[in-house]
Amino acid sequence: MNTLFKFYVPAWLFLGLAAARMLPALWDAAQRAPAWLRVPWQAAAGVLLAGSLVFLAVGVRHRVDDRFPGARPPLGTLDATAYMTVGEYTWPDSDSVIPLRYEREAIQWLLRNVSGTPVVAEAPAGSYTVGDESVSYDYYRAGGLRVASLTGFPTFVGQHQYEQRPGDQVAERTMQAMRLFQTTDIAEARRLLAELRVGYVYIGRLERILFSADALRKFDVLVDAGELAAIYRNPDVTIYRVNRPG
Repeated sequence: MNTLFKFYVPAWLFLGLAAARMLPALWDAAQRAPAWLRVPWQAAAGVLLAGSLVFLAVGVRHRVDDRFPGARPPLGTLDATAYMTVGEYTWPDSDSVIPLRYEREAIQWLLRNVSGTPVVAEAPAGSYTVGDESVSYDYYRAGGLRVASLTGFPTFVGQHQYEQRPGDQVAERTMQAMRLFQTTDIAEARRLLAELRVGYVYIGRLERILFSADALRKFDVLVDAGELAAIYRNPDVTIYRVNRPG
């Protein structure tokens, strides 16, 4: 499947470029053809060209509405996070609305203020229990791993590592990452922060959905102990820095 879509996406781009070069030449050639051949060909070409422009006129808006109903992202920008200024989605159910503007503000802050390649702890992809339901937390529908994706900072486990490495290698690290967020044991959290070489801990709306308030409270306890520092807050996101000895 990956091979198929990774072939046809660039293939359409190259076909479009080739068509842009060939169409004027074909149009000129048609001018020299008999009318009975030229007129139907030009009419068909015109209909196809007009049809190809329909997506630009209405398709983009409908595609945005499919993911972010009613949102109108800024136009005329190369900022890949601009959609987050207006985008909202629901996960894991229709009652849980996740506004992206606060995530964007936190991610922009990280990009401006953090250098190097520190490990940023965010909820790892996997299966979780939310309420009484088992949910799949992933990169796609759930919007997981957004910090690593939008900053380039390393995190615990990439979305596709189970496809690329033996499962037992990936599973152990995934379980460690989950335990870091799930545990209420301060000593265990302290040990995992060291073992996983965490530089920053990111707690956003998704982490608050996936993990209990009691489990997340340990990070504030570690702040009081001087082992973490709460260096950024907005209405949805808190970022902690791990204070290393020395």
